Amino acid sequence: MVRKWKSLIADMEKVLLVWIEHQIRRKIPLNQSLIQLKVLIIFNYLKSEKAEELQKKKLGEDGSWDFEGLKTSVEEV
Repeated sequence: MVRKWKSLIADMEKVLLVWIEHQIRRKIPLNQSLIQLKVLIIFNYLKSEKAEELQKKKLGEDGSWDFEGLKTSVEEV
């Protein structure tokens, strides 16, 4: 579980850095509350993407449960 969160936070930091650099290039003023809001938006988006990824990994092609994938996912947590 810790590894998953570290990965999620690292991904969020990369996206945030690109966004901040883009705002600076466009000369858009930034403040703490704007950055915090963007962090929350990015984090929630990435978290939902990871959840969808995990759900697809657990389900087989035909929509039935893939118990081997579920076992692997549980061991990762």
